[in-house]
Amino acid sequence: MTRHAVSAPLLLLLTTGLTLLITGCGSSQPAADIRTAVPSAFPNHSVAAIQRLLPAPSDSLATLQLRSGMTVRSPEQSGSFSAELRYRRADSLYMTISPGFGIEAARLLVTPDSFYLYNRIERSLTLGSVSDAERVLPLPVDSAAVLPNLLGMLQPDPDVAWERTTSGNLYRLTAPDGRARYFVDPTLWRVVRYERRDGDGALVEDRTFSDFDRVDGIVIPRRVVFRRPQDNASATLTVRDLMLNRTDLSFALNVREDVRRVPIGRVSPDTLVPSTE
Repeated sequence: MTRHAVSAPLLLLLTTGLTLLITGCGSSQPAADIRTAVPSAFPNHSVAAIQRLLPAPSDSLATLQLRSGMTVRSPEQSGSFSAELRYRRADSLYMTISPGFGIEAARLLVTPDSFYLYNRIERSLTLGSVSDAERVLPLPVDSAAVLPNLLGMLQPDPDVAWERTTSGNLYRLTAPDGRARYFVDPTLWRVVRYERRDGDGALVEDRTFSDFDRVDGIVIPRRVVFRRPQDNASATLTVRDLMLNRTDLSFALNVREDVRRVPIGRVSPDTLVPSTE
């Protein structure tokens, strides 16, 4: 029903059973509140106008390197760790996970047709096709769908007859069946919250984007929170620094010859990544 609202982000996939897409180059430090005044046309923007004002990730992005802190809570495992994400447009998504003390616990690589997760603690390489990974996890791992979710650059499907209401100073777009909701901040023209509900109206997952900053003229969230209340699972991503359009990024897993290979169909989501505690 929506173009970029996938069932759950890759971050939560890689940590519970496990991360930004902007243009330009350079890094930045957190800034003061960048919100503008509420537009004079609020609350009368049409759904079409709201969709038009929501940005899509820019085509000018070639590569991205992001360092962040992550905190995960779930019945299976909880902990905090550091991660580095590297992205090459229409090609590869690479991520490393470290619990601290210079220890690199795992490396992830997603290509257009393949999925690899190198567990350096357990000395195993989980591998398969992207479609295999989606069936087993079961979550989409295609970077084209994942990255817009992590930026708050979600775009409601223009073919859906969204109902427009307001929630405070936010616009709320609700699907006809009530299962999907987007909350849009008109002072930023960004999605600041996305909700997915089941047929009974119970919340299945939500994503919250906050602490917005401006990097090379592009507005990004410094803090992203993913929750799956029915699974008692949550993950928080806090952006520390980023570099854009670098040409020297490596996407090599560098797997040792003695590491055992495990087809992804033989593992369960909660055994993919070693504990971070």
